[in-house]
Amino acid sequence: MKTAWLQHQDSLVRPSQQQSSACNVTITDGANATLTLTCVSGTVLNELPIYSFDSITLNRVSTAIIQGSNINRGPFQHIPINICFLQNLNTLIMSYNNIQDVDPTVIRKNSPQCLSNLETLDLSFNMINELPSSLFQNISGLSNLYFQHNNLTDVPYTVFSDVSDLEDIDFSYNQLTTFELWALQVQNTANFSFNNISAITNKYNVDLSSYVYPTNFAGYIKADLSNNMQINLTDAVYEMYNLCLEPQLVTEASDFYPSMAAAIMSISFGTTLVNCNCDQYELVLAMLYINGGTNISSHWPISNLKCTDMSTHLEFGCNLDYSTVNFTNTYPRLCKIDNSETGIVPILAPIQNINTTTPAYPLYFQRNVANGYCLFNLVSINEAAVQCTNDTNPITIPNDLTGYFTNVTKLDFTNFSLSTLPAYVCSLKLTQIDLSNQLFTQLTDSTFPCLDQFQYISLADNNINTVSITNNNFATLTTLDLSGNDLVAPPYTLLSSSLPLKNINLQDNLITSMDLWLYAFGSSIDLTDNPMTNTITNYQNITLSSSVSIASNISLPSSTFIIDDSISAMYGICNVTNIPLFRSFLQALDQSSTVTILVNCTCASIHLKNLYPNITNDFSCSNSSDNNTFLNLQSYNCTNTNVITTGLCTFQNLTSPTTQAATTTTMTYTTSTSATLSSTNLM
Repeated sequence: MKTAWLQHQDSLVRPSQQQSSACNVTITDGANATLTLTCVSGTVLNELPIYSFDSITLNRVSTAIIQGSNINRGPFQHIPINICFLQNLNTLIMSYNNIQDVDPTVIRKNSPQCLSNLETLDLSFNMINELPSSLFQNISGLSNLYFQHNNLTDVPYTVFSDVSDLEDIDFSYNQLTTFELWALQVQNTANFSFNNISAITNKYNVDLSSYVYPTNFAGYIKADLSNNMQINLTDAVYEMYNLCLEPQLVTEASDFYPSMAAAIMSISFGTTLVNCNCDQYELVLAMLYINGGTNISSHWPISNLKCTDMSTHLEFGCNLDYSTVNFTNTYPRLCKIDNSETGIVPILAPIQNINTTTPAYPLYFQRNVANGYCLFNLVSINEAAVQCTNDTNPITIPNDLTGYFTNVTKLDFTNFSLSTLPAYVCSLKLTQIDLSNQLFTQLTDSTFPCLDQFQYISLADNNINTVSITNNNFATLTTLDLSGNDLVAPPYTLLSSSLPLKNINLQDNLITSMDLWLYAFGSSIDLTDNPMTNTITNYQNITLSSSVSIASNISLPSSTFIIDDSISAMYGICNVTNIPLFRSFLQALDQSSTVTILVNCTCASIHLKNLYPNITNDFSCSNSSDNNTFLNLQSYNCTNTNVITTGLCTFQNLTSPTTQAATTTTMTYTTSTSATLSSTNLM
C-alpha cells in the first residue's frame, strides 16, 4: 500500500511527466529545423517534452512531426498545450494519434500569437468528432489542411479566416452528410470523397456573389465528391448562395463568365450519382454557355458524372425551358432568380461564429519570460502549473497574470532548473508546491524562505545534501517529500515531536545508518531504498531521555542490526535506569517486517548482559551457537576487553568477580516494557 505522501504526490503528477521518458525528441540542426517525437506504444502525453531545450533552439523549429502509425498510435489525445513554444512553426503533422479534441481556443485566446505562422496542419487518421468554429481564427497563412480519416459530421465555414487563402483541404473518409459550395473557393482542391454526402447546403449563410472562378483552372478537379451517397444537385444553389445574377446574365451578356457553373463543372463526382432532371435547368444552361452552347467538353470533371438512371450527364437533356425547382422551399434564400417568384427574400447575415464559448478553466498563457518561454496553466482558481524552457532565469509571473494567482494555493513547478525558491512564491497563498526534478542542493532558510506557509512540499529528485532550517516554527507543514536526493543523514532540523510534520519521505537517499531517535518524532518516515549498512548511529549525539515517547512509524530497507555495549553507550545507556527506554526503542525497531535485531553474544555485550540479563529472550544472538555460552558468560571472563569510552557514557574495565558483583545492578523483564513519556523538542 502506498504511504500518504506517495498518494499525494501522484495527484500532482501530470501524465506527460509520468510517461515522457518513454519518448524521444530530436531537433535537426540549422534553420527551418524539424522536431520529431517518437514514443513507445501506449504512451499518453498532454505536453511536448521539450522543456530541456532553450528558446533559441525551439525558435529554429519550422516543422513538427508528432505522428504514430496504424499499428502504434502517437501519444496525444489533443493538440499539446505547450505547442505555443514553437513560435515559428509552419508545418504540424499529428496524424495517427488518438486526438478527439482539437479546440485550442483556451490556449490561443490567452496567447494570440500561438500557431500564428502555421501553414500546414495534418491531423489525419485521428478520432476527431468536431471542428470548433474558432479553430483557425487569426492564422492568416494557413494553406493546407488534412483531416481525412476522422469522425467529422460537419466542417464549419467559420473555422476559416478566409477560405480563398487555402490551397488544399482534405476531409475525405469522415461522416459528412452535406457539401457546402464555399469549399470551391480553395485555390487547388477540396477533397470530400468517401463520406455520406447526399445534399448541397449553405448552413452558414455564405454569400458567394463575389466569387470569381479561376479560368486557368478550367478542366482541373476543384472538388472531389466521389464515393458518396446520391447527391441532390439543383438550381436552388443559385438562390442559396446569392448567385441569382449568374443565370440572368447567361442569356443577356456575351462577355459574362458564369463562375459557379464553371466551379461545379470542376467537381469530380466519380461513382457518386446525381438525380438528373429539369431541377438543373439553369445550371446546365450556364455550363453549355461556357462550352459554346454545345455539349459539355469531356475535359471537365463533371463530364463523367453518372445520373441515377446510369446515363451520363452529357446524355441528359431537359425538354422544358425553365427550372422545375420549387424555390419557395430554398433555405437560405439570399436572392431570387426571377423576381416574379412567390415568397420573400429574408435578410440573413452570415453566421460568423458559433460554439465559441471558452470554459473558465483551465486557462493557458504562453509568455516570454527572461529570455525564455513559460507556459502558465491555471488548472482552477486554486491550482496552477508553470513550465519554462531551460534558459528562463529568473522565473517571474508577468504583471498581466498576477491577478490569476491571487487565490492559487497549489503550484506545480515541474520542468524547471530551480535551486532557490522564487521570491514571488512567498507572496502567494500557496499551501502545496511541487519542486521535484529541480537543482536544489540545499534546503536552508535562504533557499526556501517561506517553508512555514505550506502544508505539502515535494522536493523529490533534486540534489539536496544539506538541510539546515533554523526557523522551524512551521505550523502547517504536514507532508514533505525529499526522496531521490543526496542526504547522508535524516534532516533533524525539520523533525520535532511538537511540529505537525506527519509524513516525511526520505526514500532513495544516501543514508547508511539507522538512528533510534527517529522513533521519538511522531512522524511517518520512509527510509526505504537507502544504502543501509546494518549500522546504528546516534547522528545528533544526544542521550536517550525518559522525557520522550515512541510515536513514529518508520519504513526501512531490509536490514539486520547487531547490538552490543557500544550501541548502548552511544545513546548514554550505561546504567539500569534507562534500560527500559532503550529496550522500548529496540523493540520498536524490531517490529518492522524488514528488520532483524540480533545481539553480539560475546564479551562485546557483557555490560548489556549485566544490566539486561534476559536480553536474549527479546533478541537472538547473531550466532545462535553463542547463546548458551553468553548465558554463562561472567564479567571476570571479559576483563581488559570491554572498556567503552567513545559513547555518551562509559563502561569501565571489569577487574574481578567481586568488584563487578558490588557495582552492578541487574534488571529482568517478564512483559514488554515501553516508554510512554512527555514529548520535548529535540533540536
